This record gives sequence, C-alpha cells and structure tokens, in this order.
Amino acid sequence: MNKMLHYFWIDLKMMFRVPLSLFFTILFPQLLMIVLVSTNNNPIIYENIHQVDVLIPSLCLFSLFSSGIIGFSNVIGINKEKKLLEMYKLKGLNPSHILSMQLLTNMILSFISMILVIITSKLFYNAIIPSFNLLIKFFLVWILAAIIMFAIGFIIGIFSKNGKVSQTISTPVSFVLMTISGVLANITTFPSNVLRIVRYNPTTQVYYYLFNNWAAKPLHSLETSWYVLFIWIIIFAIIILYGIKKKRI
Repeated sequence: MNKMLHYFWIDLKMMFRVPLSLFFTILFPQLLMIVLVSTNNNPIIYENIHQVDVLIPSLCLFSLFSSGIIGFSNVIGINKEKKLLEMYKLKGLNPSHILSMQLLTNMILSFISMILVIITSKLFYNAIIPSFNLLIKFFLVWILAAIIMFAIGFIIGIFSKNGKVSQTISTPVSFVLMTISGVLANITTFPSNVLRIVRYNPTTQVYYYLFNNWAAKPLHSLETSWYVLFIWIIIFAIIILYGIKKKRI
C-alpha cells in the first residue's frame, strides 16, 4: 500500500509539471463557462433554468474527454514508446501498480475539475443544484463516464506506435465524440436516422444520463439505456485484454 501511495504521489507531482495538461483538465472548463455565461448574461432558457444550468453536464464531461481520451492515451503511448513499463519491471517495480496510479491521478484531477465547475457555477451564477439523491446519482454516472472515457483512451494508446500517434488519433476522436454526444450541440435536432445511430454511442448515453439528473431535464432529452453502457464496457474490456496480451503490457 505504501508503494502504491508513493507511485501516486510521484505521478501527481509529474502532472503538476505539465501546465498544459492541467490547464485543459482543470482550468479550461471554468474559463469556458465564465466566457459563455458572462458574454450572454446567463439568459433564461426555460422557466427558472438558465444557460449555466444547461452547461454544467457538458463542462463536467469536458475534462474527461481531455484527460481520459486525449491525456491518458498519450500516457499509454509514451509508456510504450519509451518502454517505461519494461524499465519499471527490470527495476523490481510492478508496472500494473504504476499504471493504476497514473489512471487514478488523471481521474482525480478530472473529478476536481467537475467539483470546481459546480462550485463556480453556484457561487457566481446561482446555478440550480439538484436534490441530494440526484446529485449522488450524478456523481455515480460521472464515475461510469470516467471508466468509459479512460477505456477509450487506453485502447487508443495501447494500439498506437508512440505518444505522437496516440495524440494524433485521440484528439479528433475526442472532438467527434463530443459533437455526437451532445456536449457541443443539441443532437436531438439531428436527422432521425442519424440520431438512431448516435444514441447508441457510449459517450452520448453517459452525457444524457448526466443531463437528465441535473436541473436541465425539462428542456430536451434522449432515451437512455443502461444495457447499452454495459455492452460497451464489456466490449472495451475485451479489446483492452486483447491489447495487453498482444502488446505484452
């Protein structure tokens, strides 16, 4: 346990040495909210729901796209490129423990980003905070979203040749997923035949689970299905296990 905490502390310090990563994971969602809400004077969207209430689920997921898909895929790609895990093993360290702590560090930073989004939106824009039960459910769904996002990042990283390739792939993948998930636009306005396809996207499902458990529920919604998420998690698990065995990580 002491070794695990030591790995975690080392990785956390390394994260703070990469200002760009911290900016997009923690600070950028706050700045994006301030710019979007302040420039529009936080207009009323529906009844007592303001623009900030609609933005919160999107901004809470934004850091996961940045840290989970782009950032973590780059971590895995660099580990492969520089053979860091093999080096750790030769030094008597457990590569799986180090990889687990890298995952935990990135997830914690994303969680901090989500909490800051909620606090900032409440303090400065008087955002609506749902009931305690809905808030707990919101956090649990966010954890499920984190598992899915980091799984996608892991898959991209493990099948990429190096960190540069993983970043080249993960960045457009992340923005495409944000677009078809509803994070960047209201996808319920998409053509019905397109909507029937994108609704089965895992990031679309988690976004609307978060959206439905926040104050913006009366606006627009999309039918969600737990079985879709669990099927995707099983698929991702199979791909990851195959990748670990094939790439010998």
